[in-house]
Amino acid sequence: MKRNSQIIAEGLFPLLGFYFWDWSWYFILLFYILDVFAKEVILHLQSRKIYQTQGGEITVKTWKNLGFKSLIANTLTLALLHIMQFMKQSDFSLFQEFSAFMNHEEWGVKQGLILVPLVFLNVWMQYKLGFLKPKQHLTTKMSQMWQTHVQYRFFIMSLAAIALGISALFVMGDQILLWGAVLAPVVYLKLIKKSV
Repeated sequence: MKRNSQIIAEGLFPLLGFYFWDWSWYFILLFYILDVFAKEVILHLQSRKIYQTQGGEITVKTWKNLGFKSLIANTLTLALLHIMQFMKQSDFSLFQEFSAFMNHEEWGVKQGLILVPLVFLNVWMQYKLGFLKPKQHLTTKMSQMWQTHVQYRFFIMSLAAIALGISALFVMGDQILLWGAVLAPVVYLKLIKKSV
């Protein structure tokens, strides 16, 4: 139930941005990239706490090995999504889009001043209240935590590769990409994760 609530909350924000605040698909993609980066940082903090609590050379080896696989999956996903963006928009400028993302104003306040801290605060609170407070570092297995994470990252990478293949044949609208991104965690949780 807690996981479902988190998925709904994380999906609602991009939908509101797209339909009510005129965010572009790439603006939302930058939000997702920021979220992934923040979660990756928190996962490494969790790993450090598990190691400090439980110790073990195998624990460190697992952390490094699966952490590297996660980095590879995230990097490839990022590359695939940006190739797709360049295919969609011939005049696409990464610098201009990032600058627009950071300087976008809502209610007279630059979005970057709110959005970036908000994303990091959200994952930090998940770390403090959902991991440290219930003392999960005492019982969580490093290998299980990272394997679940890496499996999901490779699932997202596969979806990005499929989307790139489709976009090479057909023009994919921003709404399709948005709903694909919002529904990906639901598909994974309800169909993929249940079957493994």
